[in-house]
Order: sequence, then structure tokens, then C-alpha cells
Amino acid sequence: MVDSSSGQPQPDPTAASSSSVVAAATPAPRARRRRRPLRLLIAAGILWAVGQGFGWFGSGPSGEKGDGDGLGRGATQAALAGDGLRRDDGPKSPKSNPQPGAGVSADRFASLMSLLESHLSAAELGSASGTLQRLLRRPLSDAQRERVAALEARLLPLKKACAARILEFVQSGEVLAADREAAQLVAGGVWRATELLAAVPKLTLASNWQSSIDAKAAAVPLPAPLMRNRQVRVRFRDQLRVGVVASSNRDEVTVRLVSGGNQTFPTVKYVSCEPANSTSSEAVEMGLAAVHAGLPRLARLWMLRVHLLQDELTPRGNQLLDVLR
Repeated sequence: MVDSSSGQPQPDPTAASSSSVVAAATPAPRARRRRRPLRLLIAAGILWAVGQGFGWFGSGPSGEKGDGDGLGRGATQAALAGDGLRRDDGPKSPKSNPQPGAGVSADRFASLMSLLESHLSAAELGSASGTLQRLLRRPLSDAQRERVAALEARLLPLKKACAARILEFVQSGEVLAADREAAQLVAGGVWRATELLAAVPKLTLASNWQSSIDAKAAAVPLPAPLMRNRQVRVRFRDQLRVGVVASSNRDEVTVRLVSGGNQTFPTVKYVSCEPANSTSSEAVEMGLAAVHAGLPRLARLWMLRVHLLQDELTPRGNQLLDVLR
């Protein structure tokens, strides 16, 4: 721009103002750059403080031990109290046991009652007694106890009748039939012959007539063979048949059976026979055979037969009694 009075060029005020604006604007980016690290530092500090409150930076690796209360380092009870999580307040108290009279579950009770009915129907009186005892040990309700009592009222007379039949069979010398009857009363390898022992209080035998005698078998003599032509009852093809001894040793007996004009000569185990109307001495020999065959119930039934026939025992009878006590 030229001054008309002097003819000299004059400075352009617009340009001066423009250059001053540029000069003033130039340092602005440097100021922002100086403030940005400060803001980042402040933000980082805030995040660190918040993280400490939530335990982001205080917990060590999972393998490290805490401070003894199960918390990570830097965490506090107050922090957990406000984190919205349910705390473990210590060991839980055990569930209370069912109170007597509360009753067992309907399904379990029905299952045991069905099992008891099944044993009764099959004349498995010993197993029925075992199931009954399992029921009575449970905390039954009054209604459940009444139903169990009704079945118990059915079971007890059956057991007494069975024991009476066993005693009658032994008295008549039908010990094999008595043994078959007694099998109904066995439960879990046990037969408490309470009724029989009550009928013969002087006979001192083991209370469990199923208890093993194997360890004592070697202490008793071997049985004498049955006499030839002795009439016997023999269990053959699951039936009791009457025949006569054709031959015998201490383990086996060959019996002559007659049926419809035909003769057969089956050989059976010694303990599968019994002399008809057995004497006391024959009953002792049959008991000795049962001991060596490992049949404790049958041996004790033969000992009962000996006792019913004769109070005074022979030396062999005493040996048999000692094993069966």
C-alpha cells in the first residue's frame, strides 16, 4: 500500500494483524501437549484408587496365601460387605435327623412293606422277620407303625406254628422234614431257635443254629455206616421216599427203592438219609455225619432228637454235643 503524500509504501495493517494472529496461534499446540500428560496422569491416579477399592491390584496369584481369612491382599471385610456377593458365614450346621414319628418317605415305606408281604407269601419267615426289624428301626409315623404292627401280628403266629412243626417232626424221627421246615426261619445266615430251646431248657446248644462248626469237625469221630437192609427215608429227586439200605459207607448210601413193581438203586449222600424211627445211638451217628458234611442246622436237629430220646449221653453223644455248643 502507497502513501499518496509521500509516495512511500506503507505497511498493510491487515497483514500485521494477520501475522500477529498467526504468531499468537502458533504456541497453542505446545500448551495442549503439555496439559495432556497431566490429564492422563490424573486419570490413571483415579483408576488406581478405584481399582484398589475393588481389589484389582491387591490380590496375588491363586497359589498365594491370603492373610489368613481367605481374602486376597489389600482386600478388606468392608469391601466384601458392599460388593453385592453373598459371604460365607462359616461352616453350615448339619441337617437335622428325622425326628421319631416323622415317618419315612412314602416310596421307601411302600417298598419295604411290599418286600415284607412278598416274604410272607413265599413262607420266608426268617427274611420277613429281618425286613420287619428294618422297618421298626426307622422313625415311622403313627399311621405307618400301625400298618407294620398289623403285619407283625400275622408273622408271629406263623413263626410259632413253624417251630411247633419242627419239634413234632423231630419227635417222630422225621429230621429231614424238620430241617426243610427250619429253612424258612433262616435270615442272613442266622436262625435263632428260641422256641425249640425253650421247649428243651436242659439242652445247651448255640443260640444260632446256623453258626459254623467247620473248625471243630476234626475233633469228632466219623459216623458208623448204616446197617444193610435198614429201612430209611431218603431224599431223592426232591421227594422223601422210603427204601432199604443196599450198601453204605461213611459218605454215601445206596438205597433200594420199589415203585410199581420196579426197583431202583440210587446212591445218595449219607446225610440225605435217615433211619426210620431212629434210636438215640443212630441219631448220634447221623449228627456226626452232618458235622463232617458242614451242615450245622441239621446236626443240631439230630442232637435235639438225641436229647428227646435219652437224657444220658454216650461218649460219642457228648463229643457231638461239645461241637454244637
